[in-house]
Amino acid sequence: EKNCNQFDLILQSGVLFSASLEQLDIPYCLCLDHTYAISKHYSAIKDLQNPRCASGKWEILEKKVYEKADIIFTMSRFVESSLINDYGILKDKIKVVGSGPNLDTIPQMQVRKHDNKTILFVGKDFKRKGGDI
Repeated sequence: EKNCNQFDLILQSGVLFSASLEQLDIPYCLCLDHTYAISKHYSAIKDLQNPRCASGKWEILEKKVYEKADIIFTMSRFVESSLINDYGILKDKIKVVGSGPNLDTIPQMQVRKHDNKTILFVGKDFKRKGGDI
């Protein structure tokens, strides 16, 4: 097993917390499909608690995580726009990458040579999100 100072990159899916290891010189990247600010535009759902009362505190914490990231990969221009307009994140820090294709079956993978870099995946559903690939 590697310890924290042996990772080459941290790639975090979502933004419920910061996986940044600021004391180490490791690139910290986020992959986002949504922001809290986007959800505020949705209509309230009957019988569900309105989360807007926590909005201010949450968005301050959320913005801090975005600011810590070296780069933020987004699944859409819509999310990119929210990061820029709602959180003041610089466009140069954001890369729109999309979400990839939805396939009925996973194609046969070719064996590739790797350069021995290690990426730390921080998120849920490692296999379902293709982490093992």
